[in-house]
Amino acid sequence: MMSVLYDRSSGSLPEKMREMQLGQIRELRKKGLSDHPYAWAGFIASGD
Repeated sequence: MMSVLYDRSSGSLPEKMREMQLGQIRELRKKGLSDHPYAWAGFIASGD
């Protein structure tokens, strides 16, 4: 998950956070696992 945030490609931090979170939710749903943020949302974006 952190590699998405450190990627130097275009996009602001909020955009990257959103994409990372949606990707994580998609992957968990594919595997039939809980997608509740409590299990995966330990990261907080600060700054830009």
